[in-house]
Amino acid sequence: MLPLTCSSSECGQIDPVVSQFQNGKPLEASTKLNGLIDQFSGQAPTEALAAAYFYKGRFSRLQSAYDESLHAFEQSLELFSSLENQAPAASVYSELARLHRARCEFSEALEYAYQALNSYQVLQNPSGQAEQKVIVSGILISQGRYEPALALLQHVLREEPVSQEPAVVGRALYFVGNAYMQLEQYQMARQYLNDAVETLKQLPNSFFLGEAYISQGKLMLRQENYPEAKGWFANALSVFAGMNASAEMHLTHSLLGLTAVIERNINDGMKAISEAMNFALERDIVPLQLELHLVHAQAMRITDEHEEALTHIRQGQELAQKYGQIGVQAEFLREKADLLFQMKKYRWAYQAQEKSQKLTTSLVDEARIQPLLQQSAQLQVERQAESIDTLKRDKAIELARAEQRNLRNMLILGSLVSLLMFLFLLYSRYNHRRQNLLLKREVKARTAELEQKNKQLKDAYKTLEDASLRDPLTGLYNRYYLKSRLPGELKRAQFAYTDTHAEADEGQSDLLCYLIDIDNFKAINDEHGHLSGDRFLVQFTQIISDVFRDTDLQIRWGGEEFLIICRQSCRTKMASLIERFRQAVKDHVFELEDGAKISATCSIGFCAFPLDTQQPFKMQWEQAFSIMDDCLYAAKLSGRDCWVGLLEATISDKPVSAPANPLAGRYKLTSVNIATSLNNTASITWPYE
Repeated sequence: MLPLTCSSSECGQIDPVVSQFQNGKPLEASTKLNGLIDQFSGQAPTEALAAAYFYKGRFSRLQSAYDESLHAFEQSLELFSSLENQAPAASVYSELARLHRARCEFSEALEYAYQALNSYQVLQNPSGQAEQKVIVSGILISQGRYEPALALLQHVLREEPVSQEPAVVGRALYFVGNAYMQLEQYQMARQYLNDAVETLKQLPNSFFLGEAYISQGKLMLRQENYPEAKGWFANALSVFAGMNASAEMHLTHSLLGLTAVIERNINDGMKAISEAMNFALERDIVPLQLELHLVHAQAMRITDEHEEALTHIRQGQELAQKYGQIGVQAEFLREKADLLFQMKKYRWAYQAQEKSQKLTTSLVDEARIQPLLQQSAQLQVERQAESIDTLKRDKAIELARAEQRNLRNMLILGSLVSLLMFLFLLYSRYNHRRQNLLLKREVKARTAELEQKNKQLKDAYKTLEDASLRDPLTGLYNRYYLKSRLPGELKRAQFAYTDTHAEADEGQSDLLCYLIDIDNFKAINDEHGHLSGDRFLVQFTQIISDVFRDTDLQIRWGGEEFLIICRQSCRTKMASLIERFRQAVKDHVFELEDGAKISATCSIGFCAFPLDTQQPFKMQWEQAFSIMDDCLYAAKLSGRDCWVGLLEATISDKPVSAPANPLAGRYKLTSVNIATSLNNTASITWPYE
């Protein structure tokens, strides 16, 4: 985890507390940190207080006190915002992503991870960007989305100089190993997990190392290597006990309990598993409950308590389905199939096994797993090349030592031994030279292969990244893309109208924002089917591309709604541009999947940004979008196949006593300039009249 940026002199009091926590004294560290918070709280809000809340959130998360952790992070974020210090916000977003992942709240986790990634990109911090990509990959793996996760991890492992940082590399290798273990590629999983353990041993923070130990133990359990599994679990328990990581300690105890049940020490094993489950239910820790339902089911199957096992499988399936963990659902189905086979209920067992296979296939099918195996082969080639370099260095050292020993022997044994040793030395040099030539050829061949595979990987990653920002049906950008591009465009348009900028005088500094809705689109789906509806949307998208510029932001907002933002444009052209689009839609003949040919219309609401050119910062994007949405609603209420929009207005701080129309009254506007394709503005029916 990257350290928090804190320049205040008071922050120096926090550093020893963090070191104390990392050195295995979590309770003492937490007590001292609470004391510092009380000390800093007696003053005006400071950077040190925000940093103290940040570390309190981290300590609480590692000790499974998730509600307390969330409250501390929110306090930290609020303080940094009030101090107008956005640099540490990236670290807080990153920790919030980890926290929500631990609570199986994957949508929130991804949102915070992307916010952290954007912040690190603005700060030009490659290490922070790489860490967020690893966090995103971990969230995707928790959801069972192995393919994009592995592609992103392979990209991280090849970034320079990020690929030299143990924290990033160790976590990336850990997640790759976990993904392959879920895909039942056990040999590859063990290679990556071994590399992860060796890398994470270099870090002062041992929490990640403990997680890698647990994964190694689970892998050994699957391969029925119980003594080695117990060894890995014992290592993990030692790590988590030093940090008071209660959830991870209970999970490790339960896995040791399962191992004890397998070895027929049933009473002690079941006691450990039950205590862990009680803790998980009491703290409402969903990931731990899922793990323990599976452990319980396995233990009950071993002890022939079939009904209890089925109960835990059913409860685990329901919980996994509720939180969208498809990979975990597949694990429960595999366990259910094994249990039903043991109960000799073969037909039901085959049904469970078939469902598990279908679920696994939905995650990664044969055609999609091939690129992942190729990527892994590429990493193995790199590791082989590194091993070859290491071998060459070791052989050179060993050869030098042999030469020294030979020299001593020559002096002791005399001329005959000297001759023999000289001949041996010549042979050794010849053999060494021959091996070097072979190694150079091998490295050259591997390098050429690696360059080719690296090019393929870059192309695949670019395609994957582009796909994550576009709507798969229409090819238009989605909301994630808008979220990354819009803030900069808004600031540019607002600053253009300040005294220090002259772009507004040229009439090309406005943002023209259009919200478009297809009229009666549901009837098309109902009468002609959803395939016809999809084909209609593709043709509608083509009209958007024909009318608007390639440089305009063309977004599929959702369903049959589209958002168009024309950059560096003039608001005086808004009405003529959207009228051309409305007429193009009305004149077009849409060909549907069932052969039918229909006509269609659309309703449009729009708003220029900034709305008040004298006060460009008076209105933010959210309010401008709300005005545009109200205009769209008014167009639909006024008979559809029309447009209503706001070109310019003056924003007042006080309610308008005699507003020109309901829109002006709702948003405190004066000098309102409304444009519409209707006969006049009096023909507009507003939604709140």
